[in-house]
Amino acid sequence: MRTSNILLIAPLFFSLLGQEFASTDVIASGKSVYEQRCAVCHGIEGKGDGPAQQFLYPKPRDLTAGKFKIRSTPSLPTDDDLLRIISNGIPGTAMPGWAALPMRERKDIVAYVKSLSPVFSQQPEPKPVRIPPTAKVTPALLELGKKFYVEAECLKCHGATGKGDGEAAGTLKDEWGYPILPYDFTIAGRMKGGNTVRDVYRTLVTGIGGTPMPSYADSLSAQEMWGLAYYVQSLSKRPTGPAPKENATITSKFIKAALSTLDPLSPIWKKAPGVDILLRPLWFKEGYVDRVRVRSLHNGKEIAFLLEWEDSTKNADIEKLEPPRLVLARALKRDHTKSADIPRPEAFGDAIALQFPAKADGLPPFPMGEAGQVVNIWQWRVDREGNGRGSVENLAAAGFGTLTTQLSQDVKGKGIWSKGKWRVVFSRVMTGGGEVVGLAPGKVMPVAFAVWNGAINQRDGEKSVSTWAFLKIERPTQ
Repeated sequence: MRTSNILLIAPLFFSLLGQEFASTDVIASGKSVYEQRCAVCHGIEGKGDGPAQQFLYPKPRDLTAGKFKIRSTPSLPTDDDLLRIISNGIPGTAMPGWAALPMRERKDIVAYVKSLSPVFSQQPEPKPVRIPPTAKVTPALLELGKKFYVEAECLKCHGATGKGDGEAAGTLKDEWGYPILPYDFTIAGRMKGGNTVRDVYRTLVTGIGGTPMPSYADSLSAQEMWGLAYYVQSLSKRPTGPAPKENATITSKFIKAALSTLDPLSPIWKKAPGVDILLRPLWFKEGYVDRVRVRSLHNGKEIAFLLEWEDSTKNADIEKLEPPRLVLARALKRDHTKSADIPRPEAFGDAIALQFPAKADGLPPFPMGEAGQVVNIWQWRVDREGNGRGSVENLAAAGFGTLTTQLSQDVKGKGIWSKGKWRVVFSRVMTGGGEVVGLAPGKVMPVAFAVWNGAINQRDGEKSVSTWAFLKIERPTQ
């Protein structure tokens, strides 16, 4: 039977057995968007085997298996669950939020994802669990939560203080066979199922599919679960300042000043608005950098960027860095998340990079482009400071494992570390050509960022990355 005929009868067949599928046109549209945005990690057939997967931990979901961790039901995710994940991403993982895509495209991806696994046709549409009105937090309710944190054996995995260091922490695996880390409750804002008290309550009711995290629906009362939800929230400090943004717009302000020899501490940077960009780890290690503040200025001929991020240690001398296993063991208290399958040359210290599509047409996958869609990367490395060759390397890539050095090395840079913060400046002429991005006043250009933290032995594909943000280059003023 031809594939087109199968697609035509599939919606009718599936609607008789389980959930009603979307139209073939919607599924075809979702497939097209999926192949552009999702296949690099999840694979063309949705099996979690995309070209990026070897560089990722946690691993991309095998969408054909019908096992989903984050959901509002005891079984399968609802359409709204899938849409929420596609829109917002999953904290602490490489799964980005695609809220910048039109709603129609995101819903089409939902339809296509559901078509990849037979479980949606075999089971009726799931109903979200009922969450009662939110209880008011009181000292007594927190004490109740603390009591059941012990009695429900939460501390066995998450530890007595919630740091994810319980006695069983180093032995856990998910249903796919991968090692899994218990969540560290002392870090705010990274719960995969959501961070509000209602999100935590829902997770306690549903559990997390495919993991050792169970459901407490049959063992705890509603009041006990509210207490436990509030208690685990109380183990972390509330984040301060504005939350970093995904798919943000950065304005490069026009200024009548030379920009080729800028200092990271120059007062001129006060003229450029700062935007905090969300970073996600490709290979999760505790201590990854989760945000970078970006500012940009241009004078019509040159453009400059100031990138700032928090880093409690300056890792500059690659000759004196500890062996990888010791650094990782100290950072994680265990070494089961080491990406041993990735070739590992010598370690290097702290680093940061900007990435642009080399050509104005199209939007390459943000993890280093792909064949036929080259990205231009400017990488600053602390170990290159003062070496006589310049601290920034101008690179090009068309997918993982394709990084090459450009003939033109005209990107300048300088980094200063002080009081737990890096400040790094990049500057370059705005004209480009070939695999070197051209930047011009009045343009809006995609731009992405990556940070390596030498303290946790990050290098090569182990890094924190952003999705595409957008650089709006201001027109000159008279």
